[in-house]
Amino acid sequence: MAVWKHKQISSTVHEFLDEGMASFYVICGEQTALVIDTGITEGEHITPEIRKYTQLPLQLAVTHFHIDHMHHMDEFKTVYLNHKEFTMPHDFFVHHMAGKDLEEQVKNTIDIHTGSVIDLGGQTVEVIECAGHTPGSVTFWDREQNLLFTGDAVGSGVGVWMQLPGTLSVADYEVSLKNFFAYIAPRAMDPSLPTLRCFGGHDHQPEEARFLPYNPLNLGLVADLIDLCDKVVKGEIVGDDWDAPTYIEGSPSSYARWGRAELIYRKDHIC
Repeated sequence: MAVWKHKQISSTVHEFLDEGMASFYVICGEQTALVIDTGITEGEHITPEIRKYTQLPLQLAVTHFHIDHMHHMDEFKTVYLNHKEFTMPHDFFVHHMAGKDLEEQVKNTIDIHTGSVIDLGGQTVEVIECAGHTPGSVTFWDREQNLLFTGDAVGSGVGVWMQLPGTLSVADYEVSLKNFFAYIAPRAMDPSLPTLRCFGGHDHQPEEARFLPYNPLNLGLVADLIDLCDKVVKGEIVGDDWDAPTYIEGSPSSYARWGRAELIYRKDHIC
């Protein structure tokens, strides 16, 4: 039987960490609860675990279409997903379904983009795109509590994986990060709000930081990521050979760092 670690973030927000070391979250409104990502636990259902903490109707919001974030999407009738994910290489897209027949459900997901708002009754969650790790990566912002759920869009305190099939180039990721930062920074820094807190897709990753100390997700880290991408694009930083898989023959991964940011990428996919 699977075991999930549970953490209460606030009176209305729950975090779960599964045995596959993926984090997912539940935000409870007055009428509906929004599940953000699903984790990857195989052979189990996550809804019984969620039901220990809320009996509200459930909707699912997926940060991006990788197996460790949407494996249990078939447990939900209403699913939000940025449809730019459909531009991912089809074989890699299907690979992440891990043998499940999800294609029809994926087609029936609700498309979301920057500015989309999910109403939970008495509380809303806003969508902010941050493409790069995948073509349709999004984040979810709980304005009332100033909580930002980022999936893998800016890492989880360690490097962002940009070496996989379907990722944007480093140059395009830099543009995406700048747009994301320009959108969220003035909103999240509103002095009437609590201090911004960010939650990534893998809360265990403090244990995996390689050369840098673990960096809590925040806007400063995003700023360093922008600088790192810029320096890689300009050739001011040349990454070291790395061992992270790319699933692309003849295109190995490289590792670069700057400030608090770390990036895993392919040197043939910079621009």
